[in-house]
Amino acid sequence: MYKIDFHIHTRNYSACSSVEPEAVVKEAESLGIDVLIFTEHDVMWKKEELEAINFISPKVTVLNGIEVSTRQGHMLLFGVEEGYEADRYQSIEQFFYSLRGKKELLVIPAHPYRFSSAHGEMLRGYDFDALECYSLNSNLSATAQAIELARIKKVPALATSDLHDIEKFGKYWSETKVNIKSMKDFIKAVKKGKVFTPDVIVEKLTPYIL
Repeated sequence: MYKIDFHIHTRNYSACSSVEPEAVVKEAESLGIDVLIFTEHDVMWKKEELEAINFISPKVTVLNGIEVSTRQGHMLLFGVEEGYEADRYQSIEQFFYSLRGKKELLVIPAHPYRFSSAHGEMLRGYDFDALECYSLNSNLSATAQAIELARIKKVPALATSDLHDIEKFGKYWSETKVNIKSMKDFIKAVKKGKVFTPDVIVEKLTPYIL
């Protein structure tokens, strides 16, 4: 089984994060996490920078995504090319409209009930590929609401760290039987339902959110 953490912020591009990219790669290797995806706020890593990061450990694959801000909440977007510019002042409606017809992309709304129920309830009207349900930035109530939304939308309820502090790394991740080596691998695995939250996380939190 392979472990994936697909929501990582670093100090290089996210002012809210203290995480050194080299440190999180080394920590991932020590914890047996196979894939990291950097999802900075509204900006992507440059190709040559990411290539350098991938030389740190032969056991950890580092990929490039983005966390797009909208006025109503944050959306994890995968499969866009370097240079993609996110309009942080757009509405959630404008975000989804901009992706119409682009089935090669992967959309995972981030922490939909973190600040209020409004973002999560608004998502009921849109199509997305999976939902971030378990993370460092979702309390028990937010997690329960997100799981219910994933059930309603019939999409995977996934776990990821939403990492900003290296000391908290390794508490949340998702798993797959697919050996992911590229962004296309990750997108395909999620869309086919082959990425899931491990039982150890589900069983740990279930008694508190029922």
